[in-house]
Parts: sequence; C-alpha cells; structure tokens
Amino acid sequence: MNVENLRRTYPLLIDYLRENGYAKVYINEFLTDIKQVLRGASDPRINSYEEYYKSLNTKFTKSTLHHKFKIIGKIKQFDLKGIFPTSIHRCSFLKQDNYECLSPEYKNVIDVFVKSATNRGLSESYIRHLKLAGAKFFDYQQIHGSYSLLDVSERTVQNYFYDGEKIVRGFDVMKQIKNLLKEFIPHYHNGECERIISFLPIMKKSHKTYPFLEEEELEKIKSVLFSDNCTNLTLRDKAIVTIAFYTGLRGCDIAALTFDNIDWEHNIIHLIQNKTGAPLTLPLRPVVGNAIFDYVEKERPDSDNETIFLTRDKKTRKLSTTSIYNATIAVLTKPISQRSRIYPIISFLQYAYQRKWINLKVPKVPHAKPNTHIPHAFSEKELKNFFKACDEIKNGVPIQVKLRKIEVPVFFRLLYSTGLRTTEARLLRKKDVNLQNGVINVCYTKGYNEHRIVLHDTMRELLIRYDKAISKLMPSVELI
Repeated sequence: MNVENLRRTYPLLIDYLRENGYAKVYINEFLTDIKQVLRGASDPRINSYEEYYKSLNTKFTKSTLHHKFKIIGKIKQFDLKGIFPTSIHRCSFLKQDNYECLSPEYKNVIDVFVKSATNRGLSESYIRHLKLAGAKFFDYQQIHGSYSLLDVSERTVQNYFYDGEKIVRGFDVMKQIKNLLKEFIPHYHNGECERIISFLPIMKKSHKTYPFLEEEELEKIKSVLFSDNCTNLTLRDKAIVTIAFYTGLRGCDIAALTFDNIDWEHNIIHLIQNKTGAPLTLPLRPVVGNAIFDYVEKERPDSDNETIFLTRDKKTRKLSTTSIYNATIAVLTKPISQRSRIYPIISFLQYAYQRKWINLKVPKVPHAKPNTHIPHAFSEKELKNFFKACDEIKNGVPIQVKLRKIEVPVFFRLLYSTGLRTTEARLLRKKDVNLQNGVINVCYTKGYNEHRIVLHDTMRELLIRYDKAISKLMPSVELI
C-alpha cells in the first residue's frame, strides 16, 4: 500500500486538529493510528486501507475496532482525497462506491443530473441523496445484465423494489430515481428515460405515527427542566430541550438558531427551516426566552459566532444535530436513571463505612414512587366470552382476513397459557419453537434475559395444527 503521501502530509492533519480545538487525547489517537498505518503498509499482503483494517480483527476488541474504524476512515479520507475531518464530510470507509462501478452511460446520466440540478440551484444535500440513489439503482441494473438505458427491463426495475416476498425499497427511493431520470430527459431524446419511469412501481407514501407523551411523562420532563437540583445537566441542554418541548422545532433548526432569529422586543422567533427552506414564525414563550437567556448569560462561551448554541471546546463552533440529540437524551433519561446512577455510589460508601475507611453518614437511596396501577383480573365468564369472540372471527377471501381468522385464536391462547409478553409472542420465529418437545426459546425479550418455556400438551397440539394451516398460506414465512 502506497502511503508516501500520508507520510509527507500527516503533520498538516495534526496541525488542523490542534488549531480546531480537538482534545489532546483524540489527537494522540490519530497519531498512534497514523504510525500504525505507516508500519502496516510495509506488509506486502496489505494493498488498501480496507485490508489494513481487516488485519486488525484479531488484535483488538470489538469496541476498540469500532473506534479505530472511524479514525482510520478519516485518515484514509485525508490521505486519498485531502479532506480534513468535519461533521459535513461523512466517511465512506469500507463502503462500496456504486458510482465508480457504473458503465460510462450510467455515469453520464448521473453527471448530467448533478450539473443540471446544481445550475437550477437545488440544495447540495438533495443532489447528493439523488446521486447516491441513482448510483445504487444503476449498479443493481448492471449486476442483472443491463449496462445501458436501452437494456433496462421492467422486470429488473420492479425487482429492485420487490424481492418476490416483500417490498425492500419504498416510496422515497422510487421518487428519487424518478426525479433523477426526469432531470435527464431534456438531454436524452429517444424516450428511454420516460420508458424506465413508466416501469417504476406505483407506491403510496407511508406516514409514521409517532407516539405522544403521556401526562405523567410531560410532568417528569418539566420537573427536570425547572429543577435546580439536576447539577449534571448544563443550562445549554436545558435550553435546547425547552425549545424543542415548547416549540416542536427540529434539531437541525435548533442547532442553526442565531440571535437574529429571535425578536426579544416582540417575543417572536423567525427562521428559515433547514429541511424545507420555508420561513417559520413562532411565539417566543417566556419559559423558552428565560431558558435561552440563562444559558447566554451564565454558560455560553465568549464568542463572535452568531449561533446561539456553541460547543464547549477551545474553538467554539455551531452544534451538530448529534449534540442536540445528546442533550435531549441527557434530559429524558434523567428521571429514569437517577436512582440507578446513585445506587452504586451509595453501596460503595456503605461498604467503605463498614470497614471504617470513611467517617460520614451515608445518605439513603431516594425512594421510587410506587406504581398505583392495578391490573384487571379476568373472570371465568370474561375469558370464555373473549375466546369465543376470537373463534367466531369471520373468514373471507383477502389473505389478511384468512390470516386473522387463523392467527388470533392461537395468539391469545398462547399468551394465556404461557404468560409470554405480547412482543415476545409476536417476534417468535419457527426455529425458536420445538413442536416435537413442546419447548419455546424466547430470544427477543425484555432486556437480555433469554429463557425457555414449556408448552402444555393442548397448546402444543394447537400450534401443530396452526403451523400446518399457516404453511399452506405462507410457506416461506420465518415468524411463527
């Protein structure tokens, strides 16, 4: 592997890290890995960074390898492309470059799209995503024997989205490929782009329903945001979550907030949304304004940067969306994990006190609030009526109706006879259930406590009949 460029230029990378306020420990990790790469490159069996990284598999633990993966990827990016580490340039280490594998005609389609979209002023992220989607689509066509637009068939296009059993790519991918081909139509007049577009499947955009916070959860979050006892939470984290909590702004928009976006006189927030580019005006509630003011006055580093929320390193920078996520996690896990964080410390203090290593009064672990919910115990009559309703589900022609007729009576009897959680039963696979011996291996469970359950003979016989019936409708299904 040729590393002469790295050997000559790596001091520039180290200087860049120092000038941009990276931690000394992080810089030393770069230095260590660079020296190891330079030594490892002398091995004639290693011809690339990927092969060097794979040679480390037997030398380090999984967690260490994961950390080295990121650093070696950034070293490769600097060595081969001259790109310094930033949050903008994502490392493609060990990832296949689909574009480089494409035929000249497919490359031309993507190149023309990039040039045309750039001239029309479309965003860099939009162009990058469509280029990636197009490269993967055309690479798939090549793998299946289509090396030009004329060779692309309806079958290979449809198979890209549906593998014969399930949908493997959805509406968003279809839309990206369609838009890329539309951009190329004015530059290719023989109708091939329109022909391929007509092969794309008609798909509906699915909308995910996000769970809402319960009243009790809302109160817990408020208690953390307005408490003075949470010493491990910074004012920056509290301000970020307060904005998200009361305005619903996206993390990228919170990270990009500047002082110009806030009209303190009229209590209004003005901004241009990062995702859509649309302007947005929101009321500045007192609770949000106070949280921002406290952070700016008491904790924000002195800086000429107009962005409100800054990093805490030597060279203050705008926060990344990852930092916004981490701030949210710090607040949301506080009410849950407080006892678990305190308990080990108190246990150690008690241990030290018993051995007379310390002379102080050990505080007690704060009591958790008891759960007052009382589960409902079904009576014999209620159970009888419930299972009767399950058995009387009407059959029908659509496969969903047939499946419901077969599955529901068995599913709820399995829960009743074994005590399985609904998630555990729902994620059971055929290989987890031994119908011959009547033993279930519960692998997907709460926490890491995998366990086994022995079936009652009547339940085992019911599952045997169920397995035969379901195999006729869906012979290749893996879940029970």
